[in-house]
Amino acid sequence: MGWPFRAGFDLGPRYLTMLHEALRNYEKAGDTEAYDHWYRVMLDATAEQVRADPDVEQLLMLANEYIGIGAAAEAASYIEQALAAAVSMVANAPGEAAGYYLLGRVHQERGNIEQARSAYEQALAIEPQRSKYILAVRSIKK
Repeated sequence: MGWPFRAGFDLGPRYLTMLHEALRNYEKAGDTEAYDHWYRVMLDATAEQVRADPDVEQLLMLANEYIGIGAAAEAASYIEQALAAAVSMVANAPGEAAGYYLLGRVHQERGNIEQARSAYEQALAIEPQRSKYILAVRSIKK
């Protein structure tokens, strides 16, 4: 599983260093129960900070991490929060391509392919030279 903390999170460097070291030690020792427990502690701490300052990318990352540990209800909750945040971005700045791109990512994550394509195409219409928007549109098969 990936490291769920983004740069700028302030859980305290000493705390993070200790948790990260403990995870490495549990993984090396093959102690999956302890590893899973402490990974969950770190994931929940990350979730706490993301809730304080919701960011679509981080909400999607959390959803995928929770899927990875088999916590489907929590994953679904973060996907719904990501959708609400992306819709809000588009409503607050309809001329900004980034909001449409993130809305497309959320729709794609939810399996709403037509809605994802539409959002990606709107992002591309605003910034037609942006390679990540071009790739996003191409990633959706017709």
